Amino acid sequence: MGGSMDKAKETAMQILSLNAAQGHLQLGIIYEKEKKIAEAEKEFLEAVKSDPTFTFRLINFYAAQKQYDKAFILMEDALKKNPQDMLALYQFGKISAMSGQKLERGEEYLKKYLAHTPAQNEPSIAGATMRLAQIMEKKDNKVEARGLYETALKLDGSLKEAQEGLARLK
Repeated sequence: MGGSMDKAKETAMQILSLNAAQGHLQLGIIYEKEKKIAEAEKEFLEAVKSDPTFTFRLINFYAAQKQYDKAFILMEDALKKNPQDMLALYQFGKISAMSGQKLERGEEYLKKYLAHTPAQNEPSIAGATMRLAQIMEKKDNKVEARGLYETALKLDGSLKEAQEGLARLK
């Protein structure tokens, strides 16, 4: 956004005066980079209040902070509103894989995600396959996890987490 954090904050404040949701989002990103977690959360919550489409940014923030319970609550709400929300299904699976929580539902949702063709702005099949592999690894299903990691890497050889997962299982 600029050459310094002060410049970035100044720009974010200008954005805030034009578009509240975008301004709060930008301030949240700045505070997150500065490791001002409480301030970042406050700004992301304000962004979502102004524009609910920023909910997934808040979910990712919570996941990065390992506040998985908060992330799952937001995803549950999104799925109650729209059980076919493919991004919510993917995110649930991703955070399940990251946290080791709600593995059965994470597996179910990723399999449902993998049965559809992702739009251009949705996570890739390779990424979803890798997340499913991570869930299988956490469920101690090493054979299936290995096969899924291999499939993910055939689809996208640059997936570092898939490479690391496969190395763990060798």
